[in-house]
Amino acid sequence: WSHTTQHTPNTHIKKNKESKNRGRLDTTKKVKSMKTRQGGRKKKCSKMKEASEEPQLTVESQSLPRHEFDLLGEIRSLWQEHKQATTENKQGLARVEKSIGEVITRLSVVETRISEVEDRVGQTEDRTTQLERVVISLLQNQDKLMVKCNDLEARARRKNIRIHGVPEGSEKDDVVGFVKDLISTKLKLQNVLDADIERAHRVGSVAQRRSSSRPMVAPRAIIVRFWNYRVKESVIQMAWKQKTIYNGQEIYFNLDYTAETQKQRIRVRDVVKQLRQRGMKAQMRYPAQLKILGDNGNGTKTFARLKDATERLRELDIIIEEDDETEKLKEELSLSWKTVKGHK
Repeated sequence: WSHTTQHTPNTHIKKNKESKNRGRLDTTKKVKSMKTRQGGRKKKCSKMKEASEEPQLTVESQSLPRHEFDLLGEIRSLWQEHKQATTENKQGLARVEKSIGEVITRLSVVETRISEVEDRVGQTEDRTTQLERVVISLLQNQDKLMVKCNDLEARARRKNIRIHGVPEGSEKDDVVGFVKDLISTKLKLQNVLDADIERAHRVGSVAQRRSSSRPMVAPRAIIVRFWNYRVKESVIQMAWKQKTIYNGQEIYFNLDYTAETQKQRIRVRDVVKQLRQRGMKAQMRYPAQLKILGDNGNGTKTFARLKDATERLRELDIIIEEDDETEKLKEELSLSWKTVKGHK
């Protein structure tokens, strides 16, 4: 008993220490178990997240045969590639959408500019149409003025005649005296005096004749102007009634036509020649009129201008070229054309 009572306090102290140590161990185990549980939860969450995004190789899958396990690995790698490709496609689509937006913006700017250009072109076309009308009117007025000027020039030449074929130098230094002797001796008109002739001279200059490149140059014509129109008419009518020979060469008396009338007469003369070759009767009337005598039941017709006879000559297979620049310009201006707005 004494022995028991002596050792009782020590025994209680040891028991208390052991109980304290045992409590500490239990607390440490609990902390470790809590941390273990938290780590397990995190692992489970991450595994669940990975399982939602991509195929997962579980423990069960590891128990599969080798070739099936490899197949799952390939599926996983394909899933990764597909995910990466999807991301790249999204980025590419974003870039494409941005580019399309820029193109749409530029197109809107271009459409605005095209609309402005169309408006300006429309205004220009309207202005051009007005100017065309003005030009046509001016051309018509020009025609009238040219006809009047040609008529005035022709009237100013009514007292003139031209003598063609007289050799150069035959008149010496006195052209008026030479013409007076020529009329009195060749035309037998004794009543024509020097006083009836206002002036006479050769057409052109000697320098122009010498500078000509033609090997056989015809002598220059002599132009004669009379004081009296009736004296001129008597001389020209007498010259037309007979054949005049001077120094063995035939000379011709003709009226003094304007340059425009001479051009028209050359064209009419060529048409008369073609008509006569076809066995038809045709004449050239003053100043440059075409007269076609009756043929095949048709009556005699006189055309003041050669272009008035175009249809009749076309029926006879005679084609004449249009030589009127004004008419050509009118024809070009009268051509219809479409504007950008679609109206003529």
